Amino acid sequence: MKNIYDKILSLEESQKSNTIWYSFGTICSSAASMIILLVVTRILGQNMAGIFSLAWSASQLMLTIGWFSMRQYQVSDVNEKYSFYDYLYAKIISSLVMIGCAFVYVAIYNYSLYQRIVTLLLCVLMITEVFADFCSGFFQHKGKLHIGGRSYIIRNVCYVSIFTITLWLKQSLCFSILCAIAVAAGCLLFFDYPLCRRVSKNKSYSIKKSVRLFLECMPLFIGSFITSFIMNVPKNAINMYLNNEIQACYNILFMPSAVVNMLNMFICVPFYDKLALLWWEKKKDQFMKMIYKMMSLVVAITGIVILGGATIGIPVLSWLYKIELKSYRLSFIILLFGGGIYGIISILTYVITVWRQQKVVLYVYAVTACVVQITAGYLVRLLGITGAALVYAVAMLFICVSFMIFVWIYINRKTSEK
Repeated sequence: MKNIYDKILSLEESQKSNTIWYSFGTICSSAASMIILLVVTRILGQNMAGIFSLAWSASQLMLTIGWFSMRQYQVSDVNEKYSFYDYLYAKIISSLVMIGCAFVYVAIYNYSLYQRIVTLLLCVLMITEVFADFCSGFFQHKGKLHIGGRSYIIRNVCYVSIFTITLWLKQSLCFSILCAIAVAAGCLLFFDYPLCRRVSKNKSYSIKKSVRLFLECMPLFIGSFITSFIMNVPKNAINMYLNNEIQACYNILFMPSAVVNMLNMFICVPFYDKLALLWWEKKKDQFMKMIYKMMSLVVAITGIVILGGATIGIPVLSWLYKIELKSYRLSFIILLFGGGIYGIISILTYVITVWRQQKVVLYVYAVTACVVQITAGYLVRLLGITGAALVYAVAMLFICVSFMIFVWIYINRKTSEK
């Protein structure tokens, strides 16, 4: 095994290989959620798909607690203020908190017993995503992002395959999730972690540093959590006022919007470490050019996806999931637009993180969450799925515009300080 790990670590390191492998890895991660929902819908039916999709959305909200927005901070930690083990133990703590919060969340929203079990099992599966993201961020920080991409491919292909096979054979959602957990955890233990240990030179660990790390990432985490919360508000409103079949339809329509954001990110994330270096080296012109380039790519990808969604998107989804979605074309386009806007938000959030101005993220998200929570129920009752789509898209647009204004003001202020 040692020779295999050494061979992987000796593979070519370049911006090209990092981008290609991470892009394929991100595509696999993006496709995993769509494939799993597709498999559940095809094998267990629309009602069970509605239960699963609500549980999946809740687990994605809990995942933000596990991540605690440390990836952005980790990659931009140019001076290595925190060691590998500072980040690792912080992730262990955040994962435990994540499971505790999941118990509280399903109780607050009055999930049925079966919904609670499925949600909690999916949250355990998401813990593997927490550590996969941590390892990928570490590899990126060391200039070996291609390893993170390879890991994403191996892990997602393996656990989605075993989930599909066991669900087809046993027709048991809980059993299939347990099998997926075992496989995903095995991939991390036998691939990612041994490689990380070989690359890590700093073996130090300080509980004070881990606490400080949580405090420094807190504004970013709250912003990220509220973002996921905002995405879940329409789904919880559907759960309260409509039914599982409508929930399944909304999540089928919503999945491609999340994929739009992931497609945007696999282009942009490989450049994050370079973006941080440009700022710390005070190369502001190059820094801004890279931001404009990344945002232009996001706009282009979003435009292409919306065009495709408006023409063939609904027929393809209806065929794949065996559910008639023709009447939801407008809602689908609105959700795709929101997904593209979220891609721009992710870039701007990273820029704000590089500047260590995370509190701005917190303030903007807090205001947005309050408005969404107040209006979601009314719009969902009035317009159904279209109302839920509008809640999401308008919230993303407000956040994006707010961040753009702040970035423009901050850059102008720094330029005038010369």
